[in-house]
Order: sequence, then structure tokens, then C-alpha cells
Amino acid sequence: MQNAVIRKLDGKDREEALSLAWSVFLAYEAPDYGRDGVEEFRRSLRDDAYLAALQVYGAFLADEMAGMIATRN
Repeated sequence: MQNAVIRKLDGKDREEALSLAWSVFLAYEAPDYGRDGVEEFRRSLRDDAYLAALQVYGAFLADEMAGMIATRN
């Protein structure tokens, strides 16, 4: 079993992480949200002020992003 490498993201990797967050949200969370809730989450992923307050980390297996997490300071 391969160990994941976890690192803070920026630039292209950060965009990939946000795309992953959106995909996972659509698959697992969006069905429980109304249209307004889904739209609000989508907006948050494009809101520069909101995103500037986040620290985004990615987990990589064999140089492929396998997961991500974002935290606020």
C-alpha cells in the first residue's frame, strides 16, 4: 500500500482541488440540497474573498490528487 503525500496547494493544483470538491459535492451532497443550496456552494468555489481565507491541502498518490481538505484560519 502506497503512502499519500499531503501538501499545501496553490495555483493549478488548488484549482484541481476545487474542481474535486465540486465533483464530490455533486455526487454525495447536492441530492440533499435544494437548488439554492447547490448554487450557493458553487458560488463559494468561485468567490475570491471566500477562497482567500482558506488553506487548501491535497493528498496525492503517485502524483495524482486523491483527496483534498480546506480549512479557515
